Amino acid sequence: MQCSQQGVLTNNDRKQIKDLGLSFRGRNAWPMFRRYEPGYNPWFISEEECIFLTHALRQTLLVATNVMSGQLKMDMEHGKTILRYSEDKDGKIVWYSKEVQLAVPTVSYSPVKITDEMLIQEIKKTGSMGNVSLEVDACYMPSAVQEKRSERPYFPRLFILADEKSGQILDFETYESIDEDANVTLNKLINMCLESGVPKEIQVRSERMVAILDDFCKKVGIQLKVVKRLPCIDHMMEEMAYHF
Repeated sequence: MQCSQQGVLTNNDRKQIKDLGLSFRGRNAWPMFRRYEPGYNPWFISEEECIFLTHALRQTLLVATNVMSGQLKMDMEHGKTILRYSEDKDGKIVWYSKEVQLAVPTVSYSPVKITDEMLIQEIKKTGSMGNVSLEVDACYMPSAVQEKRSERPYFPRLFILADEKSGQILDFETYESIDEDANVTLNKLINMCLESGVPKEIQVRSERMVAILDDFCKKVGIQLKVVKRLPCIDHMMEEMAYHF
């Protein structure tokens, strides 16, 4: 997604404005465009994104003008908006508008299934850790990493395993992509169970973690509890944010 805002310009921004021969009136009246994506710092837009954003801004202004003049109707009270779309006709782009129902996306996660029955039986044989409740989460680090100056900074993922009663951090691991959440989480918990036994309960706070752990917990006999807060993990993240 591309977004514009007012902010502190970099040397690259100023050079680009100067090269284009542009000037802006007013203090801090400098438009700044950045690309926003989960897990990354805002970053400069590419040439292709600039072309797309130019089309989007032009069409937004046109639609706004038509709505204000009454040429277009938009029933926001009933969740409707204007869809602006184009077609290629004889080598030319022709734009159209129509009112559509505003779609509200719903997030769903595919459950992770454990199919290794021998592994499940091996974990069950290790016995119990007793009346132990663990906090488990995977989240973004509070500070971005930039491996090369020209590359976009990103926020590494962090797996955390904590003892709910003592507040002790039992294990953690950093890794690059959110796509690795399931593998890292399950491998860490499987190794812990094989070494120390099966805990009574695991606490999580996101549907994503429920999808990752539900099948595993049911098969090895762990209670999976969804909570609003994970105090031990929250405290660790607050400390990390303070030091970073």
